[in-house]
Amino acid sequence: MPVGGPLSPYAASKLAAVAAPEAVGQAVNVGCGGRTSLLDLVATLNGVLGTSIEPEFHEPRAGDVRDSEASIERATALIGYRPTVSMREGLERTVAWFDERRTSAVPTG
Repeated sequence: MPVGGPLSPYAASKLAAVAAPEAVGQAVNVGCGGRTSLLDLVATLNGVLGTSIEPEFHEPRAGDVRDSEASIERATALIGYRPTVSMREGLERTVAWFDERRTSAVPTG
């Protein structure tokens, strides 16, 4: 899904992978290159959306992942991937993309 600009960082990473024979068959993570907690994500989304949704806390469920961080090291090594937008900017672009399509899909008249 495009997230703005003439070429989103996600799309650019895909094009770079096509041009890098050593990347064929390799799985890589593309993202912001840092760790984000769910509370940080909720706060950022609230800021982007202009909402004040409060998270609900429950006991952990079987299979819940307590901590996770996707490494972009392989993407950097194989295809020279470097994040070009922050998580907040990426979320802002994504929300704008959906808003544009939602308003253009609404019939007028």
